[in-house]
Amino acid sequence: MKRVALFIGVNPEGKILLQHKTANAPTNANLWVLFGGSIEDGEEPEEAVKREINEELQLKIEPNFFKTYKHEESWGVVERNIFYGDINVSLDQLITILTEGDNVGFFSSGEIESLLINKNHLAIISEFLKSSKYLTNKS
Repeated sequence: MKRVALFIGVNPEGKILLQHKTANAPTNANLWVLFGGSIEDGEEPEEAVKREINEELQLKIEPNFFKTYKHEESWGVVERNIFYGDINVSLDQLITILTEGDNVGFFSSGEIESLLINKNHLAIISEFLKSSKYLTNKS
C-alpha cells in the first residue's frame, strides 16, 4: 500500500489551492490535484505534508488534520492522509515558486467541479467543503 499526505490549502476568499500535473508526470498526468506526496519510511504524515509543501511551494505551513482515506487505484491501494490550512500567499507568488507541475490555481467549489481532476481528490475536496467547519470558522 502506498501512503501519501495531501494538503487542502485555502486562501482568504475560501478558494482551494490545486496544482496541474504535467503530461509526463508519473501519476495524475494532465490532471488537477491537491499538493502533497509520498510519506517516506519512518516519517509521520504531518511531517510528510510539511516537507512536501516546502519542497513544492517553498512554504512553511502548520497543517490541521482532516481525515484519512483508503482508495483503490488501478495500480493498488493508496492511503491518503489529508491536512488543511491557510494559504496567505498570492497566486502570482505561488506561480513563481512552483517547483512541480505546470500550473497552480485557487478554485471555488463550482470551478473545481469543471476541472479535469483526480476523482478521489475531488471526492475529498467535496467532503471537506461540505463539512465547512473550517470555512465557516474563517468569517
